[in-house]
Amino acid sequence: MGRSSRSETLALDIGSTGVRAARYGPDGLRCGPISEQRYRSKEATAGRVDLAGLLESVVRAIGEQDLSRVGAVSMSVLWHSAVALDDEGQPLGDAVTWEARLPDWVRHRVEVASPAWSHSASGAYLHSSYGVAALPFLFDPNVVRFSDIGSWIAEQLSGHRLGWSEVMAAASGLWLQEQRAWNRPLFEALGLPDRLVPEMWSEPVAGKGNLVPELAGAMWLPVAGDGLCHNLGHGAIGPESIAVNVGTSGGIRAVLTDLTSDVDAPGLWHYRCAEDLHAVGGAVSSAGNTVEWVGRFTGERIDWNRYMGTPLNPSVRADASVYGRRGPDYPWDATGSITGLRPDSSLDDIRDAFALDLWRPFRALLDSLRPLLHTEPTIRASGGVVQGNRGAIQLLADSLGVPVQRLDVPDPSLAGAGILGAHFLRDGLFAPAAAAEAARVEQLGNRTVTETIDPRREWTDILTDRWAQEPWESASSR
Repeated sequence: MGRSSRSETLALDIGSTGVRAARYGPDGLRCGPISEQRYRSKEATAGRVDLAGLLESVVRAIGEQDLSRVGAVSMSVLWHSAVALDDEGQPLGDAVTWEARLPDWVRHRVEVASPAWSHSASGAYLHSSYGVAALPFLFDPNVVRFSDIGSWIAEQLSGHRLGWSEVMAAASGLWLQEQRAWNRPLFEALGLPDRLVPEMWSEPVAGKGNLVPELAGAMWLPVAGDGLCHNLGHGAIGPESIAVNVGTSGGIRAVLTDLTSDVDAPGLWHYRCAEDLHAVGGAVSSAGNTVEWVGRFTGERIDWNRYMGTPLNPSVRADASVYGRRGPDYPWDATGSITGLRPDSSLDDIRDAFALDLWRPFRALLDSLRPLLHTEPTIRASGGVVQGNRGAIQLLADSLGVPVQRLDVPDPSLAGAGILGAHFLRDGLFAPAAAAEAARVEQLGNRTVTETIDPRREWTDILTDRWAQEPWESASSR
């Protein structure tokens, strides 16, 4: 079969713990099963990635797919990662991701470099979750260049030396959003030599079939961030519909083709992914991971059905930042806390406090995002916490005060990568903004709404009053 007859896209989704692969047809719809491989063990250090093990997992996931009709490979990859490479393009150690706990000297280095940075120019934060901290941490004289995880995987499988895609560079904290270029003065201020300013990867390349011979000739598209792909997969494009994910971590995102206002509200980031494509949102570090921690700490998992009836409002309050915090203030050392304990407080009160206060940062981020939307949005929700728990997704709707939709899209980031690939094979151009528009008008992909959950006004009012009484900062970070 000739390459020209290969109309399918192999979509890959590389997350914090696992890899997924699936094929998508010319209509952007999945045309086969999803294969999945876990690459991070429970004993592994969060935020550190053994790239050899990751590559093996990617190859295994690909190997479970029928590649005979694949003409393009499109990757959705966790948005914040970095790896130092030698002169042969091999890692000098583990890659680091947004979860990495970095030493105090890195924080000092970043803070000293702050005069060369601004939030309005970079769209990001001087924080350990960004490349602005990861690159100084990884640097030593032996480093020949830096890559992100997705681009390195693409190098190994395509057989080409590749740079950073604009989508990934835009989320690094080292990028100037307006100029669409690296912030070279910031590299210098961080002690990074000019030779390490990364090359860019802007156009698809034909693969040589490295490690997977069946992919020889398939076109490898520049890597896309998982947040952008997630919105594409859910059709959450434009101000009317935004995406909320509540998985291990969480986030709230809008993808806009027209951004007329500066993004300066608390907690929001802004990544200009292409000329006319802006991703704007906020990140929540502690979500499903905190739910799991509460179960271990109290000896019993949260029963989300408790929140389907009469509103609860325990005196106990929780800052859910057990796994740190990003939005809205991006502290380096935030921790969780429990306050309001009384002699009659119970473990049920503690579970209730976390079950309610887990949603506080999502509400704050939506409030920050609203002025950019100029309309009241509908939320399209996904993630393990809300996917199978009716009480959890109901609390999400209550906390945000707007309707929340479930969709029949089991893996939206993977589906978004499939849409990018289908658009490229259809039009012959790698154009993320045009692919986003095709997803918005449902030319590509499918986003069947299976349920709409309306907020309960009494719960919304109680949660609003509850959170108005508590400052954002936890006791440990004041």
